[in-house]
Amino acid sequence: MRKIVKRKDGSKPWNADARAMVGSRLIELLLQTTYIQPPCDQLADTPSERRPAFVHTSRTVSYENKKGAKKYGVIQCDPLVLKGLEKTVSNPVIFYSSSDN
Repeated sequence: MRKIVKRKDGSKPWNADARAMVGSRLIELLLQTTYIQPPCDQLADTPSERRPAFVHTSRTVSYENKKGAKKYGVIQCDPLVLKGLEKTVSNPVIFYSSSDN
């Protein structure tokens, strides 16, 4: 493991396509396997059922200077998950770098 971390294992860096495929699969697994079940006493007027912690949706963004619009995929987390993140993480913004480092 140390050799892999230090890049001394002889493996070549992944290209952008490989990273995108692995990232897509990891997001897919996250969506398929993460659920939450609110405590019974938290939502008194609704039943406490297990539900997805994250949901994949899409949004359409239209541009003022250009004709048409573009559709983007969005991962939304359940409000209860977001509330928990806000309590435990000082800055819940996740930065993404697309450079080939």
